[in-house]
Amino acid sequence: KWVWSRLNPSGVKPTPRSGFSVAIGPNNRSLLFGGVHDEEEEESIEGDFFNDIYFYDTGKNRWFPGQLKVPKSEKRKRRRGRQAETDGGDDEVEKQAPQGPVEIVKEVVAEDGTVMTIKQVISGPADEKERSESEEEEEDGALGPQVEPCPRSNAMLAVKHGVLYVYGGMFEVGDRQFTLSDLYSIDLHKMEEWKVLVEIDPREEQHPSVQPDEKHADYLSRTEQYWIKVARSNMGPDAKEKKVVKVAHAMAKTFYEDSI
Repeated sequence: KWVWSRLNPSGVKPTPRSGFSVAIGPNNRSLLFGGVHDEEEEESIEGDFFNDIYFYDTGKNRWFPGQLKVPKSEKRKRRRGRQAETDGGDDEVEKQAPQGPVEIVKEVVAEDGTVMTIKQVISGPADEKERSESEEEEEDGALGPQVEPCPRSNAMLAVKHGVLYVYGGMFEVGDRQFTLSDLYSIDLHKMEEWKVLVEIDPREEQHPSVQPDEKHADYLSRTEQYWIKVARSNMGPDAKEKKVVKVAHAMAKTFYEDSI
């Protein structure tokens, strides 16, 4: 006889969401990818989409997030570099000026074209002998910009020979939904990098159609945010907002004139 029982897993659990995808992975683990968390207001619903991975260990009844690691070859390079600095002698160390905190500024472009600035302050380097194992692991886990699937919900997952494949899905920008057809993979044993197997084909992108008897001004007002996002994705995060808007309006006008 089958009986349902309620589980109370430990560890770091996924944040509340819907539209996530699940698959059975290696080492007695299942995994969860992506999804969306909807925040409903009086007259609108805003969705926060995800592209993260969480693993659930069925044997230990425990959740933990999947995080990309630095490849082992890169770790060895870093350690050799630190060893070379140590072997340089005390005289060289004395000549170096003490380094204070370093501020790192990153710009992230959201799906709606909004540019978010993230600031991170990193303290000066500690003495090599004072480095703890946790600090070592934290440094090894720090990664630069990585290729990864964009946030999405309802993606298709498959796992074969320890490799996770993520295909398609959907996400929203304002009132418009986008259906994806890209394909990514990642080795679940190594968790070092995502690989792009099939990129999004811009020719398959469906631009908002022109309604019957719709004036250009009305069409632009209705679809402006969509075209700004397209322009931003083509011009990059460093482009000035005023120029992005100008290009977006030109793209909308060209599409409008070609459609009537």
